[in-house]
Formats: sequence, structure tokens, C-alpha cells
Amino acid sequence: MGLIRQLLLCILAFILVLILFDKFSVDIIFQDLLFDFDRNKWILDRSDKLTSLIFYGGAKNAIIIFVLLVALALALSRKIGILSEYKQGLVIVLLSCLTIPAVVSELKSITNIPCPRHIAHYNGSYPDSTLLQRSAAGLPPGKKVECFPAGHASGGFALLSLYFLFKRQRNRVIALTFAMVTGWSMGMYKTVIGDHFISHTVATMILAWMIVISVESAVRRVFAGTETVAATKAGEVDI
Repeated sequence: MGLIRQLLLCILAFILVLILFDKFSVDIIFQDLLFDFDRNKWILDRSDKLTSLIFYGGAKNAIIIFVLLVALALALSRKIGILSEYKQGLVIVLLSCLTIPAVVSELKSITNIPCPRHIAHYNGSYPDSTLLQRSAAGLPPGKKVECFPAGHASGGFALLSLYFLFKRQRNRVIALTFAMVTGWSMGMYKTVIGDHFISHTVATMILAWMIVISVESAVRRVFAGTETVAATKAGEVDI
């Protein structure tokens, strides 16, 4: 399937998620299951140190270390033969892991969508607002909220790029599964503590895959061009 067709399908899926979640109040229905209205608190307290260590700080630091290791592997790929075989994949992974969180962070800064814990339904001070029904009414003057799409999960979903690091289909499936589990674990943690609606994580997942396949297409073209130039020069030398 070509890049344009994949991107169009992703955009369609993104739009359908926004419409369906908004039309049928999926976010509120699911989020209500995670909020104790009698005690006015989420079922998981954000101050819980163990879960925060594992799913927030620990997960974030692990991904940062992973990206640094990928950068190191890429730098050593010129000298170590086995790494040179995976150079293209390493470039895709590195660029994806840098680009996806940056793009999601930028989108969060302009969408101005509140977190569940912010809205009046969960005893917050902000009105409920989705991307399709944005409302500034009741927002404190000059205040912005940055909760859509899900930023924390973006690091996990950036690992979807690992699909293009491996050559065997079995390893690709394992990599894809690992990335999905990581992204959703990070996203669901933030959902359970009231930082995100589930649609925020779904949106981030779709955006991440769009960026990954775009990066893969661009990198593949660059490497193909480089190989063509190298082959041409080799031919000139033989002559």
C-alpha cells in the first residue's frame, strides 16, 4: 500500500474517532468508570509513587535512554558491520522518536482541550470541550489547557517505528506489539489518573503511525538515492 493511501486511511480513521467519540460520548462513559463520584477522586491517585515511577517517570526515562542508545548505535554503524545492516532502520527509529513527541507537544499547545480532571463533570472548573465542540466559555482569562492529543503516550507510540528496524516479519510483529503495549500502558496510566480521555490516546496512536510511515518513506528514498549515486560512482571507476 502506497504512502498517500496509508495517510488518507489514517486521516479518515482520525476523523472517525473524533466524530464517534464525540457523538456517542464514549470518553465520558469510559471516564466515569474511573472516577469515584462519592469520594470525588480518581480510582488511582496521581500521588501514588510506585505507579508513577513505573508508568510515568520510569517509562519516560527508559525511552530517553533507548533513544540515546539508538543514536549511539547509529554513530557506530560505520565501524560495526552488523549495525551498518540496520542503519536505515536506526535512522527511521531515531527520527520518529524525536519527531513524534515534538509534533504532539506542538498540537497540544494549540488545541486548548481540557483534561478530564479539569472539567466540571469531574468537579473541575473548566467546561467540557472536545476538538469538534471547542468552547472558551468559563475558561479563566488568558489560561490555556494542553491535554489533546496525549503527550506522554507519544513516546511509547514512537516505538512503532521499530517495525521498520527489523527485516523478518516475526520480529516486526513482536516490535509492533511491544510498541502498542508500551504506548497504551503509558496512555492508560494518564487516563486512569484523570489526565487524558481515551480518545486523546487513540488520536496520538494514529498521529504517531502517520509520522512513522512518512519518515520511513522519506528515509527509504534518501537511502535509495545514496545507493544509486554510489553505484554510479563505482561504475565510473571501473570504466
